[in-house]
Amino acid sequence: MGFFQRIFGRKLHTKLAAGRGWTIDAVGELNYQQSLQTLYQSLGGTDHDVKTTAILVPEQNNQFDSNAVRVEISRRTVGYLSKGMATEYRAAVGTASGSCGAKIVGGFLKDDGTTAYFGVKLNVSWPPRAKDSSK
Repeated sequence: MGFFQRIFGRKLHTKLAAGRGWTIDAVGELNYQQSLQTLYQSLGGTDHDVKTTAILVPEQNNQFDSNAVRVEISRRTVGYLSKGMATEYRAAVGTASGSCGAKIVGGFLKDDGTTAYFGVKLNVSWPPRAKDSSK
């Protein structure tokens, strides 16, 4: 167990290089609408998206996909990388957790009076790589 994990109870994350905008979509967000709504409101979201940081966490023991990579915001699961992207993430980064820019989108009132579902978009280079700390 590392020093910071012993003190703070969590691991440090590799900062991942940014991509060319918010081009990576998380999947499975319908299962996390309540968490996304709570996060959206607590981060100051109103009529537009809200920007934050996500942690990509490889799940070593996921029963459905041995390569699964969970997307977390403020320690709450909000979705996953798609199966193909999770495999690519694991090939590039291994089992390390990585942090990247994230944007919670949706939640606005639609013309028909219903509310749009929340989603998550990530700003990370693909394939993922650690941010160059010399810049």
